[in-house]
Amino acid sequence: MNRDIAACKTGADANKNTTCRIVATSNSLDKVWATLVRGYKKPSALKIMPTDAAAINTGCGVADAGTGPFYCPADNVAVFQLDFMDRVIKKMGGSNAPFSQEYIVAHEWGHHIQTLLGDINKAQQGSGAQGGSVRVELQADCYAGVWASKADKGEGAMLQPLTQQDISGAIQSAEAIGDDTIQRNAGRTVNPESFSHGTSAQRVKWFNQGYKTGSPAQCNTFTGSI
Repeated sequence: MNRDIAACKTGADANKNTTCRIVATSNSLDKVWATLVRGYKKPSALKIMPTDAAAINTGCGVADAGTGPFYCPADNVAVFQLDFMDRVIKKMGGSNAPFSQEYIVAHEWGHHIQTLLGDINKAQQGSGAQGGSVRVELQADCYAGVWASKADKGEGAMLQPLTQQDISGAIQSAEAIGDDTIQRNAGRTVNPESFSHGTSAQRVKWFNQGYKTGSPAQCNTFTGSI
């Protein structure tokens, strides 16, 4: 789906329609990151899948409406499923409020930034609670916070000043998709050695780090304890 689809023309469209919100957020992300990363290039494609969508092929494998949002570094494609954005995240204990959905988009864009900067492959360095996958995911949360900090100030021509309710909704979603919370909600014993995205507390911490500093340089999750 083209990020400039005809049905999405105004801010009002983004306010009332999830598809348009994803498109508007992606446009804002491009504007912000172009000011922060020299030689920034947009993802090659933005794919938004309706609930009844057929499966699609990406360089990272097949995705369908139930896959969940992801970014594929192999072909620089960002994929979002409307069912996840509108229903599944709320069922998991997160929020489907507008800014909470924007946070999810911004997180996946964080992986695009990591690809451009050559950091995405660090996900393969070690495993468990201090492993590369967790560090990559937490950095993407921090990058989402950086975008929010910039766009909140008009630099991305996207957000009105964020309210505490907006931030609380994003934090609610970050907490809901922490490894420990997901395992606990599934009735399993929390096992740090199986972590891939970080704990709820870590995800909140790194989003806030990006939002409060507005600096990608403050998102280095690859050294020291996280």
